[in-house]
Amino acid sequence: MNQEVKQYYDRLLIHFKLMNLGERTILIYKGIASQFLSNLTCDPLNITQEQLELFVLEKNASRSKEQALTVLKHLYRNIFKQPEKVNHIPIPKHDEYLPDILTPQEVFLICNHPTNIKHRAVLTLIYSCALRISEATNIKFEHIDSQRRSLKVKCGKGRKDRLIPLPVETINLLRQYCAEWKPHNRGHYLFGGQKVGEPYSTRSIQTKFNEAVISLKINKDVSVHTLRHSRATHWLDNGIDIRKIQVALGHKRVTTTEIYTHTSIQSMINVFDIADEKIKNETLLIGSNKKQHYAIQHTI
Repeated sequence: MNQEVKQYYDRLLIHFKLMNLGERTILIYKGIASQFLSNLTCDPLNITQEQLELFVLEKNASRSKEQALTVLKHLYRNIFKQPEKVNHIPIPKHDEYLPDILTPQEVFLICNHPTNIKHRAVLTLIYSCALRISEATNIKFEHIDSQRRSLKVKCGKGRKDRLIPLPVETINLLRQYCAEWKPHNRGHYLFGGQKVGEPYSTRSIQTKFNEAVISLKINKDVSVHTLRHSRATHWLDNGIDIRKIQVALGHKRVTTTEIYTHTSIQSMINVFDIADEKIKNETLLIGSNKKQHYAIQHTI
């Protein structure tokens, strides 16, 4: 990346920071911008719309295509002042897939598989509050209100705070963990890392989760994030209103939360069972009326 192109790159990063995007989002966008600008064989101001489309098309997943297009739009609209080159590039349609869901029994076995109470506590908290793994590692002591039985997630995805109910069992487990590990002596984080004052490693949590899944022979395509998907599905299965689930998950739009109406098979079973029972009763009633009609005809 030559010096002139590097100046464009630096200006784009300032633009992203001014947008107050999350650290992970900026990291992803930085990678895409660096890849695009570093591989150019011509002046970026002279590039064609077709070349921009090919860069987006090279990405595999629809999510990656959308992220690449977002970066290009910010670059050409706000830095290069050439919006006409990106305005008419279509937004890739999202792939519609359903995540694998763990049963409550599988979740219980996974969360209780580690012998170390710290690992049990962090996995249980992630499931109980349907947390993203990064949200769990960033929890500090002041974020937990045991009297109100609530957890405050600070600066979650989209830099949004939210409150989530804490089950009594989870609070008790966290108290046991704190009594045994005394994490308050090593900084502000509930789950501290190896170095004092640093948060726990997300990779370590994923490793303990994977060890449990392999040991328990759970044949599903799952990760720590599956605990979040599973919790949302279990909430919906047990009658929690989807709007409340939306708030607990921190989704901006309820349409994002509605994916769990497809994974919540139990709620579908309940509704379909009621419908099937009505259909069966109506069928029996029709059959009974026909028999009565036949009996009356032959009696008369």
